[in-house]
Amino acid sequence: MVKGKTLIGQKKQIINIDTGEIFDSITSAALKYDCRPESISMSIKRNGKSCGFHWNYYGESEGKI
Repeated sequence: MVKGKTLIGQKKQIINIDTGEIFDSITSAALKYDCRPESISMSIKRNGKSCGFHWNYYGESEGKI
């Protein structure tokens, strides 16, 4: 496995950088904020926003904004 990459279907914790809230998966965050998981995933990859927040994989948020 390449560092920073996960296999399809593998869960990885994410963090809402703006609120500090940690989620077990992108899907659980998307359900809470009523947005698409793909949107959050793309915002992590592009260092952008989704659902009005910045996101990252938990433990990798240093220096991302």
